Amino acid sequence: MGERGDYDCGIQKVKEALAMQKRVYGTRAFSQPSLAATYRILGDLYFKKRELLLSDQAYEKAIQIS
Repeated sequence: MGERGDYDCGIQKVKEALAMQKRVYGTRAFSQPSLAATYRILGDLYFKKRELLLSDQAYEKAIQIS
């Protein structure tokens, strides 16, 4: 698996982590700093993969939460 596949795998894992955090925190999810950090990581992965629109969207969510 090449570098691109590694990013795809990482993105999938981060999305799973986001889903888990949302389940755990419920309605308080969008006031949790850890959720903002997870969205930042997602943004970083998308950026490295050169998916700039998705990267920007993830960073915006991180900013809204923090």
